[in-house]
Amino acid sequence: MERAMRVVGFGLWALLAALAGCGDDGGGPGGTDTLGGDAVFGQHDADGSTPADTVAPTDSTAVDTATADTSPADVVTGPVPVGGGVLIGEIDSQYVNVAFAAARFTRTIPPADTSGTVYGDCRVTQVDPDQTSYSYGLDAGAVTVTNTTPSVTLSPVDEGAFGTGYTASIPDDQENLLPGGGAIVLVAGAGGADIGPFSGAFQMPEPVTIAFPVTGVTAEADPSKSLTVLWNAGTGETVLVSLTPIDNSGQPIAGKGALCLLTGDPGQITLSSQALTALITGSNASLMALAVTRTRTGRITSDTHIIPLTATRSSAGPITLRY
Repeated sequence: MERAMRVVGFGLWALLAALAGCGDDGGGPGGTDTLGGDAVFGQHDADGSTPADTVAPTDSTAVDTATADTSPADVVTGPVPVGGGVLIGEIDSQYVNVAFAAARFTRTIPPADTSGTVYGDCRVTQVDPDQTSYSYGLDAGAVTVTNTTPSVTLSPVDEGAFGTGYTASIPDDQENLLPGGGAIVLVAGAGGADIGPFSGAFQMPEPVTIAFPVTGVTAEADPSKSLTVLWNAGTGETVLVSLTPIDNSGQPIAGKGALCLLTGDPGQITLSSQALTALITGSNASLMALAVTRTRTGRITSDTHIIPLTATRSSAGPITLRY
């Protein structure tokens, strides 16, 4: 299942995001300073007349000698965002149909991958399905996902120096998991050594159907021409269109891939000939997996943490780029 996920899974975890809180500009704890110090300087009236004189011999001026406020900025406490989160999805491809569920909770949110060369909405970069880069995993206890078929339990596993990982209760050959588009799935964490209990819900994306180009073992596209990809537009918050190298049995391999991340779900994208040419530089043909991955996200805010949630539905098929 893991390698099947990687056919369309490059960069999926990078789709997760959370908002961080911010504090005020200064002042002591609970203070009323608006600029971190005394904001009023100038004259004061020496006589006791009312109203204050504008100009009088007895008036005097002096600089405000109040001690500047040097106390640290106020600390605003609140839930802490975590990286990773809970990921569920389905892949419908011509080689394999598989459903998956995974979880990992990290202290930091990894920055977006900006490697490679950008061509419009796409980025051509090196991909490797066997490359792993594990951030230290936090323990949130057992995580349950319900309103799926079947329900899923993600159980914490001690990974030693890598912290806590998670294993899913569904079998490797599970083909279906998610309910229909728009349906609500519930997620709950029992709480563990690092993250306390949490619970929440989010909405599922619709299944994806690639309308063009036709994919298959004999399907080809000319990289010297632009390639328009069409799919059934839906309610995805983001869509990842990818071309990643595979071998003749459909297994992902290391090489150059094109990753095109779209905001919204427009139902089409055109990959430029420059991007396609960059994919097969040094070769006259390359077998690729064309995939469209529709994504919806959510988040759970507990007393202490913000937990990202991501659901994906993907459709994929092979196509050969050939001059």
